[in-house]
Formats: sequence, structure tokens, C-alpha cells
Amino acid sequence: SEVAGDIGLEAKLRCWSARVELVVGHVVAAAAFAREAAQLARRAGDPVTEISALAILAHGHGLTGDPAGQAALDQAFELAAHNPALSGGPAGLWEPVRREALYDMLADRLTAAERKVTALLERVGDAVGVEELCTILITQTDIRVRAGACAAAMQSAQRALRLIEDFNDKCAPVLFAVALAETAGGTLARARSYAETGVEASRADGDQHGLVRNLAVLGRIHLLADEPARAVEPLRE
Repeated sequence: SEVAGDIGLEAKLRCWSARVELVVGHVVAAAAFAREAAQLARRAGDPVTEISALAILAHGHGLTGDPAGQAALDQAFELAAHNPALSGGPAGLWEPVRREALYDMLADRLTAAERKVTALLERVGDAVGVEELCTILITQTDIRVRAGACAAAMQSAQRALRLIEDFNDKCAPVLFAVALAETAGGTLARARSYAETGVEASRADGDQHGLVRNLAVLGRIHLLADEPARAVEPLRE
């Protein structure tokens, strides 16, 4: 109500609301907010918010398997190309680049996915916040596990863990990444500990996205430990 009439602030608020809706598992609502945010940001002449909203829209479409996600990404990159000040900086482009790497990962283009996310990490440096950097590292960990780069996956996950240890040792998305990496290059005992803590943290936060990922990796751990009966409950949930 306080920002009503200021389309620039309304765009930013709807973009933030889209993120929140994604976290709590409301994918359709997230897409609606992201679409509105992109439209308002365009009217306000705010390409950074528009690109961010388009990336969130692509994320939501990706979660539901909607091919429209690629169109949203293409639009974000086209917008960046028409704003040279954004092309070389991380502020507006890290989200669509990460999402494109995820699309590559899901299509088994693992070499391309690794190249994009590694280049992104080198480019952003300290120019983004801890949460953003952890998000990129989580994606890199997932890609590396799928590619069988076990030691490298451990490095990515541990780097994310070090970033949060000073202020939040129960960050569900990071705990997922560390648990996943441990299944590839560590021990199942540590993996289980991280995943169980991640499940608890997700429930406490109401983070449905984080809960799904931590439950999935917990099921994976039980399967790898030859405990199929114990895998059923987390995977079914």
C-alpha cells in the first residue's frame, strides 16, 4: 500500500514477492508476480529489475517444465544486450546466466553448464551478496555431482558453507548442497547429518523448495547406504 503509484517501487516489490512465493512453493503465484514485475520495470525504465524478474519467471517455468522459461531467459539476455552498462557487470545478469546453466545441466550439457557457472563466479567476485554467491555455488555443486566431479563438488559446497558459517549455520539450500556433495566425494554419515539438519531447517523456515531438495538427497543417501526401506518416507514426502 505504501508504494502504490510508484511503478519503480511496485516493480521491485513484486519481484521480491515472486521470490518469496517460489520459496514457499507457490509456483503459479510466483510467475504472476514476476510477470507483473517485469512489465512494471519496463514502464519504469529499470532494466536491472526487469532482468531479475524475467530470470525468476524462467525459474518458475523451469520448475514446472514449461518451455516458456527459455523465452523469458532469451528476453532477459536481449534486454542486457541493449543496455551495455549491464553486460559486463554482475548486478543484472547473474540470475539469467545461472538459470541458463541449470537448463544446460538438466539437458545433460554438463560441460557447457560448468563452463558458464564457473565463468560467472569468476566475474561476480565480491560484487554480489553472500546469498547470491551461495546460490551460484549451490548450482555449481549440483552440476559437478552430476558430472562425476566429486572433489570439485566438495570444494564448491564447502565454500558455500564457509560463507554462511559466521551468521547462519542452518541455511537449508546450502545444507542440501553440502549433503549432495558428501554423497559424491565425502561420507554418507556426514551427508545424512547435513541432509537431516537441512530438512529441519526447511521445515522451521517454511521453505518448501529447500524441503523438497533436502528430502530428495536424504532419500538418495539411504539408497546409497543400501537402506531402501528408510528411503521410502523422505522420497514419498
